[in-house]
Amino acid sequence: MRWLPESPAWGRGTRTNMATSHAKQLPTPRPGQSARGIRRWLLRGGLAATVLALSVVAWLVWERSEASREGQEAVRLARQGRYRDAESGLRRALEYDPDNVELLKPLAVGLLRTENPAEAEQVLTHWCQLRPEQAEPHRLRMDLRHQSAQRVKPLDEQQRLKELALEDGRRVIELEPNDDSTARKVVWFSLASGRFEDADHVCRRYLQRQPDDQELLYLQARVCHARDANAEARALLNKLLARQPQFTPGLLLLAVLHYEADEAERAIPLLRRVIAEGGGSHKEARYHLGLALARAGQTEEAQRVLAGVQRENFEKDTAQPGETESLAVRVRRAELLFGSGRAEEALASLQVVLREDPGYAAAHRLLASYYGQKGESAKAAEHRRLAGRDGVTR
Repeated sequence: MRWLPESPAWGRGTRTNMATSHAKQLPTPRPGQSARGIRRWLLRGGLAATVLALSVVAWLVWERSEASREGQEAVRLARQGRYRDAESGLRRALEYDPDNVELLKPLAVGLLRTENPAEAEQVLTHWCQLRPEQAEPHRLRMDLRHQSAQRVKPLDEQQRLKELALEDGRRVIELEPNDDSTARKVVWFSLASGRFEDADHVCRRYLQRQPDDQELLYLQARVCHARDANAEARALLNKLLARQPQFTPGLLLLAVLHYEADEAERAIPLLRRVIAEGGGSHKEARYHLGLALARAGQTEEAQRVLAGVQRENFEKDTAQPGETESLAVRVRRAELLFGSGRAEEALASLQVVLREDPGYAAAHRLLASYYGQKGESAKAAEHRRLAGRDGVTR
C-alpha cells in the first residue's frame, strides 16, 4: 500500500481515524496459529542442529578412519625397521584406539631401539595389563628394567629395578616354560639379588631337561658356590670341563674353589690356562694367580704378577674422573696388601671404602675372595651377594 504525503487538508483526527480504520482491516490471528509458527521455527532449528551433528559425526568418522589408515601404514614401516618414521603415525592412531596391542607393540619396540626407556616402560606396562597372558611384553620389560638398573647409581633404585626385572622373568617362564634363554636370565638375576635358593630351584629345573648344557652346568656351579655347596660345585665343573676343557669361566671358578680350599697348587695351573686362553676372564685370573702364587710360597713371581695387575688398574682408574677414581685406587692398594700378606691393613682400607660407598662392588668382591680363602663361608657369601647387587662393574 502506498502512503500519501501528509496534507494540511488532513487533520490530526483524520489521520487517527485512518490508522484506526486500517488497524481494523488487519487480520486477527486465529487460535493455534502462533503455536504452529513456533513449531515451524523449532523444526527448522532442529533440522539445522541435526545437520550439524551429522557433519560432526561424519568428520569424526573420517578422522578416525584416517588415523586407522595412518596406523596401518606405521605398522608396515615398523616391520621394515623404520621406527622413527612410524612413531608419529602410531601415536596418532593410538589416540583413537589406545588399547590396540597391534599398535602398542611396534611403538614399544621403537622406543626401546631409539633409547627412550621411561616411555617404553609405560607402553610395555600398558601392554602387560591388556595382555597378561602374553609373555612377550613381560620379556621386553624384563630386559629394559635390568638395563635400567645398570645405569642408575643409588643402590636402592638398582635393587628395585632388579627385583622388578626378576618378577617379569618369572612371569615369562611361567607363561612359556620352554623359554630357556629367559630361564638363564632369571638364574643370573636371582644370584645378583642374593636369592640363592630361588636361583637353585630354577636352575635345577632346567638342568633336568638339559643335563649336558654347559651354561646351565656352569650356572648351577655358581649357585652351589654361592650357597657354600662347594663339593657339588666342583663335581659340576669337572663334568663340564670334561666336555669343554677350554671353557674359561668354568676353569676360573674351579681355580677359585681350589684356592678357597687352601689348594693353591691345584689352582695355579688352572689359572695359567685361563690366562693363556685370553678373553674376558684373563684379568681376574691374573689377580687370582698372584694370590695363589703367594700362598704357595712363590713370592717373587706373585709380586711380579700382582704388580702388573696393579699397574694396569692404576692406569685405568686414573683415566676415570670423579669419586669412583679414589675408591678404585684404594681397592687396588688393598689387593696388593692382601697379596703381600698385610691383611689387616687391607681390611682397614676396604672398611674406609665401604663407609663412603656401602655398595662398592669391587670392595665386596675382594672381601668375598679374602673370606673365602679364610674358610669363613658365611661372610664370603654375604659379600658375594652385595657385590652382585651392583649392576655396574666398578
